[in-house]
Amino acid sequence: MLDGSVYKILFYLQDGKSLKYIKGSHCKPISLENDRYSEPGMNDEVGSIAVYAGDVVIMDVRTVHRGTDESFYASGEWDDKPRILVSTVLGKVGSKLTRAMEKGNFSRLMDWMDQHP
Repeated sequence: MLDGSVYKILFYLQDGKSLKYIKGSHCKPISLENDRYSEPGMNDEVGSIAVYAGDVVIMDVRTVHRGTDESFYASGEWDDKPRILVSTVLGKVGSKLTRAMEKGNFSRLMDWMDQHP
């Protein structure tokens, strides 16, 4: 692992087409404090990746990405058909980027919890 690199690893347990990402976003510095900075701009190219059960996706954690929108599950249709994704992040202990990601994740979690009590 390169010094300072942080990778997100996604393990898919069923087929899906919801993984979207902004091409080249890992090369642009953005604030990590909240998700408002990760919205695609007018000139951003959004890509999509189809995955199949058993696929593993490895990406630079700075890649702006999203999965299925929460509204997809709001109908209750999926209550008896759970969809599972296993995800983890690997980074060098104590590196500047790892520390920034940890701090940013905590800030985004608190922001989400404030908006959804």
